[in-house]
Order: sequence, then C-alpha cells, then structure tokens
Amino acid sequence: MFSMHKFIEIEKFYLDSNIILRYFKNLLRKKNVPFILKVLSSNFKFKIFISSWALAEVFEVMQKEFNLNQKEILKLYKKFLNDFKVEIINELQVDSSIIKLVKNFGLEAKDALHLFISKKKNLVFLTSDKKLIEKGVFSYPEIVTPEEIILEYSDFLRISKL
Repeated sequence: MFSMHKFIEIEKFYLDSNIILRYFKNLLRKKNVPFILKVLSSNFKFKIFISSWALAEVFEVMQKEFNLNQKEILKLYKKFLNDFKVEIINELQVDSSIIKLVKNFGLEAKDALHLFISKKKNLVFLTSDKKLIEKGVFSYPEIVTPEEIILEYSDFLRISKL
C-alpha cells in the first residue's frame, strides 16, 4: 500500500485512463466532477500525472461513445489539464518489462503500459480497474483505488472544510 507523507513530501499520482474518462463522461452528462479529482486538486500537496498514451485511449472512447471530433475532445482535454493542474508524461521509453507484465501477470498491454510508467516514474498508480489492481499489485505495490485515497485522507478533508 502507498505511504502518506503528511505534508513532508508531495504525493504524486499517475491517473489511469478510467479516472480521466469518468471526468469527461460526467462533464458531458452534466454531472459532478468525480470526488477523487476534487480531493487530488485540493489544497493538499498532491501532484497529478497522466501519459500521452492516456490521451489516445480517451480520444478513442470519446469518439466512439459520444461521436466527438478531435477539436471537441482536445478542448475537453485542455480543460481537464488546466482545472486539475495535470502534468503530462510524454516520454515513453518502453522496454521488455512491459512484455513481462503482460506475460507474467496476465495484464492487457494498455494496462501494463500504465503500470510501467507509474513504476518507472515512481508514482502512485490510481485506477478504478479492480482486475488491474489484483494482477498489478504483485509487480508494483503502489497501486490504489480512488476510494482508498479518499479514505486515507478523509481526516485531512474534514479539517480543510472547517
């Protein structure tokens, strides 16, 4: 399990594409911002990272499910980056360890890539994908769900609302 460094260090989170997609879908359906993104963008020392690969995944889903064009998707993407002060990891120097994640842990290639990036950059990997967590935790223990983050920081969230 990840370790909380109570205001000593910045906690760095890498978002799986399912977290980003939930935000986009909620935005298009005029629903609230997912609570986990509110938590991560709060006044705590959290830093959010995504990869350029996540953009490709998000683009594919938004185009298929919502029939959005590239300009519309990029507008949403820019809003996401600005609203949550997200940093993009563009360099994706992959190696054979991705193949090992797929082969040895039964991960899908896209999930193995996200896990690989998190591990390589020493980031806490945040995902809602239970299957990915079950398989990926053996390779990289710094993998958590939104619910775990919210629970872990709930005391601080209450204090910040005072």
